[in-house]
Amino acid sequence: MDFISRKEALSRLGLFVGGVIFGAEAFLSGCSPRGTSTNGILDNDQISLLNDIAEIIIPTTSDSAGAKAANVGDFMNNIVSDFYNEEEQKQFLEGVDLLESKNFEQLSTQEKTDFVLDLEKEAGATSDMHYYLMVKQLTIWGYLTSEVCANELFINAPVPGYYDPSVDYKTGDKFMFPNTAIWEANNKARFHSNS
Repeated sequence: MDFISRKEALSRLGLFVGGVIFGAEAFLSGCSPRGTSTNGILDNDQISLLNDIAEIIIPTTSDSAGAKAANVGDFMNNIVSDFYNEEEQKQFLEGVDLLESKNFEQLSTQEKTDFVLDLEKEAGATSDMHYYLMVKQLTIWGYLTSEVCANELFINAPVPGYYDPSVDYKTGDKFMFPNTAIWEANNKARFHSNS
């Protein structure tokens, strides 16, 4: 089979989003720095806000659901609560507070898109790690590991068969193995750190 390790998957994600994977140290060791939380550090309104922003990053299309359908906001809550260290959590929460102060939910679709594009430019213009990169990273990670993505972008076979390296592929076909679809995630995400 053509499987990749957790470490390799996170390292590829790091290259895709342009750098460090926040919380990766605790995640790779399989444990939380503080023990698991029950509800997480984000409230329902913050999770909803993060789902809305994630939907701008990976939108619903005619042939697949977007990040909001995958509920990546809840995924972010779990990862930030259980695997981010205190400094990373503080930076993430300060970013969420800034996003809340902008009344993102009340913006039109075009204004939301413009706002996220501005965040992308702002994050790309600084050498410091920007909270938006955390949100973007978690959006892509959460989406690619979601049931929605597994069912809509990949051929979801719970008991995989043999590996056949010469299967014909036509544009629009689903992928058999997730690690062959890294470029698909790149195409699916609208915004990129190096843009």
